[in-house]
Amino acid sequence: MSTYTQVNQKICTSHESVTKQIEQTMGHFRYLTRRYAFFHILFFSFFLIEVIGLLLFLQFLAKSFLLATLVAATFLTAFSYFVLKFYFKRKNPNSF
Repeated sequence: MSTYTQVNQKICTSHESVTKQIEQTMGHFRYLTRRYAFFHILFFSFFLIEVIGLLLFLQFLAKSFLLATLVAATFLTAFSYFVLKFYFKRKNPNSF
């Protein structure tokens, strides 16, 4: 009977440790996926706001320095997005 109890305790301990490991892994996975989604949503929102602003105020800003600044900001946002996306894609296997 004592060997059965010891084996049963080892199984319970093993099961608890596996469950704990799964919870830690899922927590880390959720953290990474939330960061990934936040990154894409943030840049998509910036880009969408800049394009909408550019289209709405294009007529008023036709010969303005502000138009050039808005176009430059749009290109800077797109460029920054792709640079950071490739950086995080390269770094991502290390974090997993």
